[in-house]
Amino acid sequence: MDPSFFWSRLGGLARAVYEGSKPKVEENVREVFSCDVTLYEDPRSLEISKILSLPRIRIDARVLKGKLNKLVDSGVKIYAITENPVLDDYEEKYILSEVENPDDIIPFETYILSGAYYSPDAGLLFEKHDNNAISSFEPVETKIDGLDKSKEIKEMRKETWVEHAKKTLYVLDHYLLPRYYYTIKKFAEYFGYTFDEFIGYIRCIASLHDLGKLNEKWQKKVGWDGKTPLAHSDNREVKKLPPHATVSAKALQPYLEEIFGDEDESVFKAFYLAIAHHHAPWSKEYQEYKLIPNFYYFVKEVWNIPGEKIADKNTSGRLDFAYLDLTNENEGYRLYGLLSKLIRISDRLATGGVSYESLFST
Repeated sequence: MDPSFFWSRLGGLARAVYEGSKPKVEENVREVFSCDVTLYEDPRSLEISKILSLPRIRIDARVLKGKLNKLVDSGVKIYAITENPVLDDYEEKYILSEVENPDDIIPFETYILSGAYYSPDAGLLFEKHDNNAISSFEPVETKIDGLDKSKEIKEMRKETWVEHAKKTLYVLDHYLLPRYYYTIKKFAEYFGYTFDEFIGYIRCIASLHDLGKLNEKWQKKVGWDGKTPLAHSDNREVKKLPPHATVSAKALQPYLEEIFGDEDESVFKAFYLAIAHHHAPWSKEYQEYKLIPNFYYFVKEVWNIPGEKIADKNTSGRLDFAYLDLTNENEGYRLYGLLSKLIRISDRLATGGVSYESLFST
C-alpha cells in the first residue's frame, strides 16, 4: 500500500467536508475504494522493478474483488507485489504472489493481470472482444505517482564468517545492549538469572546466529574456496542460498538445552526461535545440513562453546516447535520479541548499508 496516496485521499475527504462540496466527496470516496491494475502475460519473467514501471489502470477494488473467482476459473491469473518474508541478504525485498482469495483484493494496492486485455477504445477487458486489445503493457523508465519501490541496490562486500560474527557482536555490545540495559536487566531478574549471565547468553546467540552458514552446501554455493568460510559474497550472481537461520538454531539446540534445561522451557524457546526466525519469522523447517569439517576452528574464534554441544549434521525436518503460546508463555513471547530485535538489528548493522541512527529516527 502506498501511504502517500492513502493520506492524500483522507486529506481530500477532509477538505471536501470542510467546503461542503458533494462532488468532491464523491470523487474522493471513489478513489478510496480504487486500486491499480496492470497487464503482463508472464509477470514472473520480469524483475519487480520492471513490473512497477508498467503503466496502470485505476479501477474500483470492489469490482475486481467481485470478479476474482470468475476470472480465476476462466484462466486469468492475478498477482500482487508483497514484501518478502525472507529477509536474507541475497533475497529481493519484494516478491510476486498469486492472489486467489477475493478477501486479498484491497484498495490502494497494485495488481498484475495475466490473461486479461486492454483496448484503447474499450479500456480493460477480461475477455478479448477487440482485435486491437493487447495482453501486456511495456515497462517505462519513469517513476509512477511516486510508487518507485524497485529493489534496493546495495554494495555487496566479501566478508568472512568470522568477520561478520565479530562485527555483529561489536554492534550488539556498543549500540544495542546499552540502549536496552534496563529491559534486559528486568528480564534477567524475572527469569531468575544474574544480569551478567543473561547478557552472556544474548551475546552467544548474536555471535553464532549465522552458524548455519557453515553448512557445506551453503558455503559451496556462496563461492567458498575450501579454506576460509564466508558470511557474504561480493558476487551479485549468487542467488537462492539454502536457508541457514533454522539450521543455526538446530545446530545450537544441544547447547541451549543444556544451558536452560527443562525448568526454563519458555526461555529456551525464546532464545532458540530468535535464532531460527532471524530472517523469516514463520520458519518451521530446516534442510538437511552438514557443517564444514573444521567448523569448530572458526566457531571458537568467536565464542567459547564445547564442540560436542553443536549438532554438526542432521537430516531435514521440522523444528521441535515454531512459536510460543501467548496464553501460557506470554513472558517468554515478550522475551522472544526482544531477542529477535537485538539479533536482527545487530545483524543488519553489521552487514552494512544502513546507519544505527536511521533505524531509530522515526
